Amino acid sequence: MVEIKTAGEIDAIRASGQVVAGVLAAARSCAAPGVTLAELDRPPGRCSPRRGDLAVPELPPAFAPFPYPAVICTSVNDAALHGIPGDYRLQEVNLLSVDAGATLDGWVGDAAISFTVGARLTGRRADRGDGGGARGRDRGGGARRQARRHLGRDR
Repeated sequence: MVEIKTAGEIDAIRASGQVVAGVLAAARSCAAPGVTLAELDRPPGRCSPRRGDLAVPELPPAFAPFPYPAVICTSVNDAALHGIPGDYRLQEVNLLSVDAGATLDGWVGDAAISFTVGARLTGRRADRGDGGGARGRDRGGGARRQARRHLGRDR
């Protein structure tokens, strides 16, 4: 059954989503070549997540015997699963996925983002690599080819 939310409930849900958006924005702004995944989880200064609002460190999920030890979940490149941020150092053109969740006043927000680290594969570089304009559905392949060339993994 679908439960219709009141305007006040929707505002509360939005607030938990804004906490998550802030955490994801902080992780994205701090992600750079040489930064470890653990540093993204506990970055210094302006990038610090608002830990008091985050559900994950304080509340263990029903299926887990202990709380999740981080604020975010991360995965790099073709990793099949995301997990606890560790000592992996990001490299130029890594594909980084970051997931975060928050509970605020009983309402849960959860979201994830994926982006390239360092070099921006936009415009012509994200197209076919030859300067020709590509359709939207072609850009993913162009970005992938550009990243493979950069990493020396042409196939």
